[in-house]
Amino acid sequence: MKTVVSTLLALSALFPLGCNANKAATCDTPSDSLPASHDCDGVMCTGQMPTSFPTFDKTCTTAGDCVLGIHQTSCCGSSLAIGMTRTEQSRFAVDENTCVGQYPQCACPATPTVTEDGQHGTPDKPIVVECQAGSCMTTVR
Repeated sequence: MKTVVSTLLALSALFPLGCNANKAATCDTPSDSLPASHDCDGVMCTGQMPTSFPTFDKTCTTAGDCVLGIHQTSCCGSSLAIGMTRTEQSRFAVDENTCVGQYPQCACPATPTVTEDGQHGTPDKPIVVECQAGSCMTTVR
């Protein structure tokens, strides 16, 4: 029995888990560029459902208050364009980097990036971020 268990453990180390590999979320320490509240956003992009990716402040007065972030949503590289206020850009970058690092490589094609209103950008209609009713939102123009 010990031999069977040892063999199974050795084999499991050779074969990576699939697209839903359960990797722990990482937490960074406070820094001068990020507020202490960012210590751990609970980023969990793979593993048992549900996954967890933080939300970001979307408050705006004009489109100039907003930035666009591209969030990977699958191990294949599919993505969602998210609008957020400029002050959230650094926090988003750290959280997105954590998320991307949790995905194993998969042998599947990525779908086109989706906007928050469900559209896909094209070369003649790019994805943009706008201030709509006081909230940064992504769309296609």
